[in-house]
Amino acid sequence: MRGSSELLAGAPRARRMLVALDVLLDEGSVTGAAERLRLSSPAMSRSLARIRKALGDPVLVRSGRGMVPTPRALAMRAEVHDLVQRAYTLFSADDAFSPRTLEGTFTLQAEEGAPAPLIGLACALRRRPRARVAAPLRPRDGRGRDPRSGGVAGVQGTSEGVGSVGVPEPSPAFTVLLPGPGAKADTMADTLSVQALNRATLARQLLLARERVPVAEAVGRLFGMQAQEPKPPFVGLWSRLDGFDATDLHAALQDRTLVRATMMRATLHLMTAPDYLAFRTSMQPMLTAAMRVLGDRAAGLDLDEVVPAARALLDERPLTFNEVRALLQERFPDVNDRALGYAVRMCVPLVMVPSEDRWGFPRSARFASAEGWLGSGPSPDAADDDLVLRYLAAFGPASAADAQTWSGLRAAGEALERLRPRLAVFADDKGRELFDLPGAPRPGEDVPAPARFLPEFDSLVLAHSDRRRIIADAHRPSLTTKNLRVRAVFLWDGFARGVWETEYKRKVATLRLRPFEPLPEAALDELTAEGEALLRFAEPGAKETVVTVAED
Repeated sequence: MRGSSELLAGAPRARRMLVALDVLLDEGSVTGAAERLRLSSPAMSRSLARIRKALGDPVLVRSGRGMVPTPRALAMRAEVHDLVQRAYTLFSADDAFSPRTLEGTFTLQAEEGAPAPLIGLACALRRRPRARVAAPLRPRDGRGRDPRSGGVAGVQGTSEGVGSVGVPEPSPAFTVLLPGPGAKADTMADTLSVQALNRATLARQLLLARERVPVAEAVGRLFGMQAQEPKPPFVGLWSRLDGFDATDLHAALQDRTLVRATMMRATLHLMTAPDYLAFRTSMQPMLTAAMRVLGDRAAGLDLDEVVPAARALLDERPLTFNEVRALLQERFPDVNDRALGYAVRMCVPLVMVPSEDRWGFPRSARFASAEGWLGSGPSPDAADDDLVLRYLAAFGPASAADAQTWSGLRAAGEALERLRPRLAVFADDKGRELFDLPGAPRPGEDVPAPARFLPEFDSLVLAHSDRRRIIADAHRPSLTTKNLRVRAVFLWDGFARGVWETEYKRKVATLRLRPFEPLPEAALDELTAEGEALLRFAEPGAKETVVTVAED
């Protein structure tokens, strides 16, 4: 298997830049990257300059005596690494083969930190067929009890050989097939096409047919909904639930069954309260790492002093972040006020306090400590394995890079390796390894997928490193604006076919489609009917609803 320096040698410029970017982000140092790629430091500096020019982003910025990735670099790190690993696989063998066809004894040698393809080969060589048994996803006693009682959900095998996956209430119960404790997974399973992955993911995201389930159960099945702004979850649930009523979401927020809090990728999510308490601790390493974006603004910031002070303030009463910053600035006058606020967001478990506003939250919302709002703090133990299982239930089948992209956690790949014996393993059309829960929904490729409108920031378009199951690579740049807003997309035949926006003037509600490519007449008819229904939900006071295609 080739190392980075071998893949770099003789490569076209784009591939050289990609490999250099991957190593720079991993090392966080020009000198370290140069040594790893066997280049001189000046040559590595020139590579960094070319990368910065191509991306229009500094990529690495000075912080004290070292360098840290920019927010954009952090966001792309997992995808860049995945692309380089795919290149290793592509250029390291001329012919495809199946390890199952090999016979004899094999000795694999590698330096510490062996590439993932080599590790995958070693695992494949020792695979054996294994039996599967049915087991429900359910809360259990002991470490699988409701996290509000201090426990965490887990994965275990019973003496009868039945594996069970704990899911905190009120998340729904699924039935999956898991191998017994002594069984081994079969990594050389079927190849799943992009269309098959599309239908599998839509089924789990409640987008093949609207379902009549309670709001909290739906959010549990979706394993959270990104909620950078308060309105998108309302639209997202309307598109997924039969008979969705906005008052049901308001009620779930008010009775604290659902919470809006910082979670995956250091962004705001709507979560069930038990899920938030169970998995908030798993997020902390990623949230702490996000502090690096502060750079020099973090001068003088001592988390050991700031975090307890912030907890004490928020335990007294909910506060807006303007209030939090002002109060902390009085105690820490020499520390940047924005750095103080960001430290609290990342390092103190908080939930946003709902209001009677139309979309559940005011423009400047108050925040409360999780323990004060929910009566219990997050579980003290990380639950990375359970987190990954829940991710697969909501977004699988998926690769390690997919799980890392969704969560922001490097530990996601390690969790998948630990769980490998209990998972079904597939390959995508490019030979990449995909993991899934045995028995999870994987409908046929020909299952119809209705037209649907997804809101801004919908998790469906953000949950994978390889997003071709939802949107073609050619259209992916259209998903985000220059200020990093994630656009609302519409689906037809299961895939994102364009973006959309609404306008409300003089009692006329207009939904404007901006397709990536010309749409067939059947698509326009279906999208028009769905769009008019959405407008009646979003703008109930409108006297007229119009769905139109933008001409620009």
